[in-house]
Amino acid sequence: MKITKEVVESMQIERVHRSPGHPTPGKTRSIVAKFAFFKDREAVRRQRMELKGTNFNVF
Repeated sequence: MKITKEVVESMQIERVHRSPGHPTPGKTRSIVAKFAFFKDREAVRRQRMELKGTNFNVF
């Protein structure tokens, strides 16, 4: 992603949860994150196209 390390470190996340159940071999478990500020969430959402072709998705 093109978000700088300083910006990521300044973001405040209220909660993060892993998806329930055991992970499928060879796959990563999904997470759900609740951002403290709308602007932080939107900064991540704007960069989601940069993740195309990787193991990461933003919904």
